[in-house]
Amino acid sequence: MHSNQHQDAVPLAAASVGEARPGLLAAFAFPAFRYLWAGAFLSSVGTWIQDVALSWLIHARMGDPFYLGLRSFAQEVPLIAFMLIGGAAADRIDRRLILLSSQTFQMLMAGLLGVLYLTDRLGIVAIVAIAFVTGLMQSQSAPTYQAVITSLVPRERIANAVALNSLQFNLSRAIGPVVAGLLLARAGPGWCFAANALSFVGVILALRTIELPPPSRPGTASPQAATAPPTAIASGTRKRCGTRSTSDSPPSRPRLKATPTTPASTPSSR
Repeated sequence: MHSNQHQDAVPLAAASVGEARPGLLAAFAFPAFRYLWAGAFLSSVGTWIQDVALSWLIHARMGDPFYLGLRSFAQEVPLIAFMLIGGAAADRIDRRLILLSSQTFQMLMAGLLGVLYLTDRLGIVAIVAIAFVTGLMQSQSAPTYQAVITSLVPRERIANAVALNSLQFNLSRAIGPVVAGLLLARAGPGWCFAANALSFVGVILALRTIELPPPSRPGTASPQAATAPPTAIASGTRKRCGTRSTSDSPPSRPRLKATPTTPASTPSSR
């Protein structure tokens, strides 16, 4: 659905009147970014819950560490092979459609894992196949999500938005496994798969509510990218790639730990 079809959509970069936030949380003053951040955070928590549950299930049922690596390999290969295509698609295809399709598909895959587990048909073949197609969808949605995040705030807030996105991923990585352990101990893996499926509801609602900019035409840049300072874009790129330059800040200035590129940083973006 195109943004002009959403009459009640949340404005792209309109902060509430009189709303002031500390510098660290400055990007939260923009409702569209705030809603998408919250939805992506819940989705990332659910993805980590499922990841821990699958690892435990493979270890408990099969007892072969090779299958643990095989599942991870099946999910990462599409990211390596097709993410460049996903980046090109993000500049040409409706970004809302890409993200909604990816999140809905991943929600269905989480539900399928739960059904297969409850019917005692969840074997390594099904686990690897679902991991592969999930990674394939993530390879298309991850670049789109990164493009959308930086388009929801004005140029002077891009670096802060990227930092908060990294914070979102690190928080979910800390909370998700803890919740997974509790669910595994009290309810079993099936509830972990159900929790992941439900976690996509938040990001899907956010994507249907907020207003997204149209994709840029080939050879042109988005307004934010065109006017953003080069240092802000470079800093955001380094944060996503897990690297930084010593010239970014004085040695005495505390910094957030950089976040490696991973599907988890996306709405299951994981």
